Amino acid sequence: MKNKEGQKLREALGIGPDDIVHVTGSQHDRDPHEVIPPDAPKTFARLRTMTRAELHRWGLRMWSEESGLMLFPAEWYDHIPEGFEIVTINGATKKFERGVTDDDRRFGLLAFGIVVKA
Repeated sequence: MKNKEGQKLREALGIGPDDIVHVTGSQHDRDPHEVIPPDAPKTFARLRTMTRAELHRWGLRMWSEESGLMLFPAEWYDHIPEGFEIVTINGATKKFERGVTDDDRRFGLLAFGIVVKA
C-alpha cells in the first residue's frame, strides 16, 4: 500500500494488500421528461454528416458547445461498430471496443460520442 489512508481503509474493511478492489459508481438514468432515443442508426458514419439539431432528435446530447462533442445515448452501446472513432468527455480520440470501452452512463448518456461542427 502506497499511502497510510489507503492502508487504514483496507484494514478497516478487512482487505489484504494484494486483494483486488473494484469500485463502481452509481449509474444515472435520463430525466423522465427526456424523450427515449430511437434505435441506433444502421450506419454510424452517417451521424458525422448530420447537424446538431438532427443529432439531438436522435437522442445525442451536447457535452460542450466549445468542443462540439455530442454524447451517444446509453442504449446504443451494443450497436456501436467495432473500431468506430469516438471522442471521450476528456477529449481523447479512441477506437470503440465493445467490452473494453467504458459503458458507464450518466443521465442516459455514454461518456463519449462524436464531435460535430456548429
